[in-house]
Amino acid sequence: MHSNTTLNRLPGAANLRARKLYHTLKSHLLDETCLICTSYQKYGVLIVKGDFFEHIQDINGGKLAPADFFKLKDAKLIDLDEISARQHRVTICELAPEEATA
Repeated sequence: MHSNTTLNRLPGAANLRARKLYHTLKSHLLDETCLICTSYQKYGVLIVKGDFFEHIQDINGGKLAPADFFKLKDAKLIDLDEISARQHRVTICELAPEEATA
């Protein structure tokens, strides 16, 4: 089931994959058992070490379209930063404190 925020910001069947990706990222943030990621739930941040797209594709259960990340960013649902070539930060905006997303 999708939250109203996600459905309102990404309506329609064309955004189904992006909504699925969003909920996968949000769930993965709350799962502290991943050896590749470090979760900072207090800040709504997930640090992914290694091959970012390969790992997200694995947890998403299949093919991943980079355009879905841009849809999530444009809808201000996530923020994505490259810390280094092998380390990325994903911020789930609704879970991040106000000052972190300002």
